[in-house]
Amino acid sequence: MAFVLPLPLLIVACDPGVTIRQADSPKEIGKHSSVILRVKSTHELIGTTHYAPQVTVTNISEATVLVTGIELATKQKIYSDGSPQPQDFPEEVLAKQAHNFTVLFRLDDAVYKTFKEPAELRVHYRNGSSEATARIAIVRGSLDDSR
Repeated sequence: MAFVLPLPLLIVACDPGVTIRQADSPKEIGKHSSVILRVKSTHELIGTTHYAPQVTVTNISEATVLVTGIELATKQKIYSDGSPQPQDFPEEVLAKQAHNFTVLFRLDDAVYKTFKEPAELRVHYRNGSSEATARIAIVRGSLDDSR
């Protein structure tokens, strides 16, 4: 006698997706950082080969900062923004203000494999004549892990 499960039950029983999120709560990056980063969690199918987070850069300094680029560093590769209409960098973030960036990283592997180990999202910026990079860890979780 064969036992057949209804298709909806099989789909619910599988976890076809993952949450990609920042590892820590938003915080000041580094001792003398001018910006705070926040990366909005995304919910992706495990086989998806792109990652398109919304990145909020909050300028906590008294002067305008210029964001010059955003990249994703994984154990395998460093990815640049591959949006069909990439951001125009440099982009100003006024003093004590926040700016949202939506970027697209076209991955060589599925998100499930790419984020098997923590990755790092990097925001390159200029504050006056000095250049700096703010970093935040990005990790994979289950769809239930939506903190």
